[in-house]
Amino acid sequence: MSPRALSATAFLLAVALPAAAATTAGGTLRRAVSARASGMADALTAVESGTDAFGVNPAGLLAKRPEVRSLFSHGSVEDSFGFLGTVVPWRGATFAGAVAYYDAGRIDIISAAGARETRSAQRDMIGTLGGGLPLGGGLSAGGLARFYRFE
Repeated sequence: MSPRALSATAFLLAVALPAAAATTAGGTLRRAVSARASGMADALTAVESGTDAFGVNPAGLLAKRPEVRSLFSHGSVEDSFGFLGTVVPWRGATFAGAVAYYDAGRIDIISAAGARETRSAQRDMIGTLGGGLPLGGGLSAGGLARFYRFE
């Protein structure tokens, strides 16, 4: 393996491994950001899908024209999720960026002594940068780097 490939692999592992430690926020990291991805049970591994591919298949981030996707949902338990992402084709490659936010609402905590306190249940923020590159013969490669804060 060349030194350049080894460095790239080490970087990708350093970025990806901390995500495995985030157990409470794992659902936020895996959340589908499009109806198409949800409808296909996130099975977008063999499809050039532009912004649908965020979090599912970085190699599928390929796009023929710029795309922007936004999503906001408010659940029945006062939680909310927002997403804003874009893919931009440039010189044969596709570059991507996105931000996502999840707020699980507020929770009341009552101690054994009877003291009552209201706290944020869960609040997650995620930034994503990535891209895809067609390799020819129907194959493509892609990668994502995620930056996140979980509370």
